[in-house]
Amino acid sequence: MNRRSFIQAAALSTADRLKSKGPNSSSHPPVRTHPVEVDLAAPDATRHVGNSAIDLYVRLEELYPADDGQLSGLSLRIMNGGRLTVLNVECAALQRDGGQNIHCYGVLDYADLAHVAVAETFMLRLRESYPKLRSDFYNDVVLTLFAGRELQVCFGNHCLGVLRGDLLTRFLDCVRQRTEDRAIV
Repeated sequence: MNRRSFIQAAALSTADRLKSKGPNSSSHPPVRTHPVEVDLAAPDATRHVGNSAIDLYVRLEELYPADDGQLSGLSLRIMNGGRLTVLNVECAALQRDGGQNIHCYGVLDYADLAHVAVAETFMLRLRESYPKLRSDFYNDVVLTLFAGRELQVCFGNHCLGVLRGDLLTRFLDCVRQRTEDRAIV
């Protein structure tokens, strides 16, 4: 038997075993591979704010854009609700194969977000995205709100992106509603 025939036979036997087990035979719960996500800039996004099963995100603009509305590539993603609310600061890069590679710069948890929901001005350092390894580990990325008018994400002296105007208002309202959600405790 040559190598190609062997590989084809192995693939067929694996497929036959999976068919015989059926779709619900796995002992593991199904994994949500593609979460439902909504851009806060969309006109109907506010109807999804109360649904903690939907991730909401907003794309940040450049601090000094060459063109109006030029995006920085960074986004703020709000996930879950109540005490499980989390905010990720992410950057997505399009790959050659059409897929996306996402890098998480850091995370804010419920305690940080409860502060974001009520403060007019704040400066918060982001935590690393693997808190189970070390929950007190902060990185050098900072989220700063200036008098309720502008939100900046900075790494050292470099501004990675800003949020202003109506989009900032939507974002802060979403954080307030998600952290106040009593359905998930």
